[in-house]
Amino acid sequence: MRTNIFRRAVVAGASAAVALVGLGTVTSTAQAADVSLKFNCSVSILTGEEFGFDAAVEVPATAEQGKPLTLSFDGTVSASNTVRQSAYYILNARALSGTADIDAKFGGQDLPLVAQVARTEVPGGTEVQPLVLPAKGSATFTPTAVGTQTVTIAGFKANLKSEKSDGTTADVEATCVAKDAAAAVATVEVTKSTAPAKVATKATAKASYAKKAKKATVNVKVVNNKKKAVQGKVKLTLKKGKKVVGKRTVTLSKKGVAKGVFTKVKAKGKYTVIAEFQGNKTAKKSKATAKFTVK
Repeated sequence: MRTNIFRRAVVAGASAAVALVGLGTVTSTAQAADVSLKFNCSVSILTGEEFGFDAAVEVPATAEQGKPLTLSFDGTVSASNTVRQSAYYILNARALSGTADIDAKFGGQDLPLVAQVARTEVPGGTEVQPLVLPAKGSATFTPTAVGTQTVTIAGFKANLKSEKSDGTTADVEATCVAKDAAAAVATVEVTKSTAPAKVATKATAKASYAKKAKKATVNVKVVNNKKKAVQGKVKLTLKKGKKVVGKRTVTLSKKGVAKGVFTKVKAKGKYTVIAEFQGNKTAKKSKATAKFTVK
């Protein structure tokens, strides 16, 4: 139970932190914010248990489209005395640890947020006290949309390990749902990318066959929209009819040309070579075909 709640709290904490930061002064420098969130969790025989998460979260208030952005959080998750006693006396848990996958979004895109809960001993005894676990995590992702992006968290699923009093371990799965799944927990202003747009390219290919050597040679050339040479990788696929009979990867020279050779080409028939330029940081992908016949 605690585990679920802990995970959930972590997720919530991260989101809240982001939100607070986003509402602050607009700057590209990472800022820290203290957050406190609540979740409803179910695990084992307990349902509807409230968990609290308190953490410091760091995230830039602004980001650029197409450039990596990192959100991180570090805090604690606390569960009620009932949860603590159930874990200790019913589940015989003496320590808990694990991870949780968080169902979070950054605007319209999925946010790959994962919470880590370090191994923590579960306290026993009759004294009323909460179960408190450390929780931290981070996510690095690339914003795809421009404008004010809102971070939301619908919930999370935790997979934890319980170390029992008899020395054995048991898997504990917990599911948590945010008390307000539609609530905005963070905002980040994403500006338009300043990176230059990729240029279009054109690939050409010519193939020849040497009957005596039983080999096919493919010459490829790739230029951009200004007819200047382009560098990068080109994948060559040799097909006889619909069947793929050979593959090669060649590298374009500074002049934008490359040569690929297919050996042991013996079977009579018509062949097609597909040359696919893989693109690079400034140039788009392109494709060309060439044909030859073995008589």
